[in-house]
Amino acid sequence: MAAWQAGRLLIEAKTNIYRQAGRSSWIPWLETCFDGHLRTAQRYMRLARATDKPEEFAGLSLRQAYFRLGLSIQPNRSDSRTPDIKLPAYITLANKLTKVLRRTRRQIRTSDLAALYAQLCSIFGNENTRQR
Repeated sequence: MAAWQAGRLLIEAKTNIYRQAGRSSWIPWLETCFDGHLRTAQRYMRLARATDKPEEFAGLSLRQAYFRLGLSIQPNRSDSRTPDIKLPAYITLANKLTKVLRRTRRQIRTSDLAALYAQLCSIFGNENTRQR
């Protein structure tokens, strides 16, 4: 019953977040305000959407309710592990820059951006010295 209720509240919150702040704000809000994983929130919402009568699952564990609804409770992983691939430095730096820039609601420290800029300049060279 608690998971169903949490799903209802998450659906309502998601609707409000979409209206007020846009689609891109849902996951950051969820990471900040929901004490669980994204997949857990998704399963709670699917449980709430699947039925209007949570009494149908009375006496069942959450795992059993998921099973009856056909919801996956295992992570989507294959048994074979993919080899670790070392990404080029510019991709790693671009990912770091993206993470820093995603802090739209938080204050971005200029020291973070300055360090990334210095590293990018060392890889790609200064804009003035580059030939076009």
